[in-house]
Amino acid sequence: MRKAIAAFMLVLLLPIAAIAHRMNSAYSVIEIEKGGYVEITHRIFAHDLEHSFNLSDVGIDYFASKEGQNALKTYLERSFSISADGKPMTLKYVGSEVEGDLVYSYFEAKIKPKTRNLLINSKILFEFQKDQNNYVNVHFEGNTKTLTFSEGSDDKAISLW
Repeated sequence: MRKAIAAFMLVLLLPIAAIAHRMNSAYSVIEIEKGGYVEITHRIFAHDLEHSFNLSDVGIDYFASKEGQNALKTYLERSFSISADGKPMTLKYVGSEVEGDLVYSYFEAKIKPKTRNLLINSKILFEFQKDQNNYVNVHFEGNTKTLTFSEGSDDKAISLW
């Protein structure tokens, strides 16, 4: 009897799981080393990028192509900004890769070792999802600070000292 009840409950829960939708989010990590070397990694759901880039006929393989890499670079440079002590940082695009249902994009930069403040904004996929929330973790000298961005968020400051 218990097995029958458990099976019945499982059947009732299946439709709920089928219609559940994951959170709309992008995740970025900024790693700052003592010498001022900066690595930025963006992790974005490939499915959301496909819709945002209108790739229904192409699919996620587009992001492995030269054209797709250039489109991601341009898009992320427009959608993510970072300044160090009031000066916009020049970010060098390293590349992107697709792993499963995620696209990872990599940038690097250099800041002065005595940099005190960062000003960051992440508007990745805001044009696509109104309920988009982006998270940025900044790692510096063993500390981690997390910023959260949603529609209408202003730049957010982080003090490194």
